[in-house]
Amino acid sequence: MVKNSRHPKTTGYPLQSFLIKLEANLRCELDNTLDQIEALWFQKSLMEAIKDGDKNTRYYHLSTNHPTPP
Repeated sequence: MVKNSRHPKTTGYPLQSFLIKLEANLRCELDNTLDQIEALWFQKSLMEAIKDGDKNTRYYHLSTNHPTPP
């Protein structure tokens, strides 16, 4: 009977440890990337709001600056 010189628990541990650390690092990078994408879209929406302005601004200015006659 030939015994396997490698014990399954000891040979897989370094690889498993590496994979766990790699997964943690990748998840962290993913979270950072998603945060950056969210910030980018928020900034884009603000830029569009500033560029386009409020569509009702003229209406509100006219209604407050020029009261309707009684």
